[in-house]
Amino acid sequence: AIYNQGTVVTLTATPAAGSRFAGWSGGGCSGTGTCMVTMSADASVTATFTAVQTLTVTTAGTGPGSVTSGDSAISCAPTCSALYDKGTVVTLTETPGAHSTFAGWSGGGCSGTSTTCMVTMSADESVRATFTMITHTLTVTDNGTGSGSVGSAPTGIGCAPTCVAMFNEGAMVTLTATPATGSTFTGWSGGGCSGTGRCTVTMSADQSVTATFTLITHTLTVTKAGGGSGSVTSSPAGINCGATCSASYTQGTPVTLTATPAAGSTFTGWSGGGCSGAGPCTVTMSADQSVTATFASVPVVGPPSVGGGLFCGAQHRGRCVGLKIKTFFPGPGNAVWQFAAYNPAPGQTARATTAASKVVALGKISRKITHAGSVTIVFKLKRGARTNRLYRKVLKLKLRTIKVTLTFTTTSGVRLVSITNVRLKL
Repeated sequence: AIYNQGTVVTLTATPAAGSRFAGWSGGGCSGTGTCMVTMSADASVTATFTAVQTLTVTTAGTGPGSVTSGDSAISCAPTCSALYDKGTVVTLTETPGAHSTFAGWSGGGCSGTSTTCMVTMSADESVRATFTMITHTLTVTDNGTGSGSVGSAPTGIGCAPTCVAMFNEGAMVTLTATPATGSTFTGWSGGGCSGTGRCTVTMSADQSVTATFTLITHTLTVTKAGGGSGSVTSSPAGINCGATCSASYTQGTPVTLTATPAAGSTFTGWSGGGCSGAGPCTVTMSADQSVTATFASVPVVGPPSVGGGLFCGAQHRGRCVGLKIKTFFPGPGNAVWQFAAYNPAPGQTARATTAASKVVALGKISRKITHAGSVTIVFKLKRGARTNRLYRKVLKLKLRTIKVTLTFTTTSGVRLVSITNVRLKL
């Protein structure tokens, strides 16, 4: 172009796509900025353009990391790009982030896990650097006599009795223990955890944690009371009182107690543990329980005299001695002796069955017992028509045994019964 002398001409270089402006030469110009030429004479200026290629770098994978180039044009995560002259060799360097490891290169002729990647820019290139989070294994195990479950935050652990999950290195995993019904959580061990609160494990390496659950138990105590004696046993086993009068049972267990009076005693009833009456006692072990079994002494009937001279005026005409019975009482109360003629062992035939049903009531004696000790009574039927009728009836039915039933009611209302048989001579 022709310009008037002294004109200042400003030149601006604009590269086309795929090229870059490399610089000026001539006319007093240099560099890559605008070129200002003063037309004091003819001037020649050269603008140099160079073909360029695009290098695109992307980071990928589960872990953090970055990639830089030797000329610092690339310095990025997750994606960046830069232009390079065609044929330039670019050196890329990977740097893993915290708790991450470099897994490898792909693209741009790069592969493997070497720290650097050399890319020759003969065309546009794309390179991927993959980083992977370092992980560790957390193993949780349930232990103890009880049961329960363990959960985690972040999620991954949710198990009983054993489970395993992977967590990123450096993760803080909080474990929570939940006991099952009838169990209690008694503590952690391993993984730097203890106590019964939540357990926080830092995943700097593989970790193992144990959660201990224990069955909740309660104590059942049996006490024997009263003037008599006997034993108490349980189902399920544990109480044999006797010797063992307390035992531990799992919470919620129903324990059935059975009382067995010793000879000369009777079982009069339960108290405590929700039990009453004289049948088996079932205690639900929702807490510690105490049960009392009361045994009373049965009045002791001494050996009675042989039943001779019982039916006065009918059995014989001489002296009527009657039936003498001596009884020991454990304390005050009211006593009633009832007398009846019967056949205690009739045999197995139909006639014998009929004979067994024949019972002739003869009478009774009542006494008020004021204190512990022996009392002697004599039972006999007075002369008269009633006695004669009873005597004939007993003879006709061939009844040869007198059954003496003693009913003793203590001052506390406990009713005790004992039966004695006397051989009757007619």
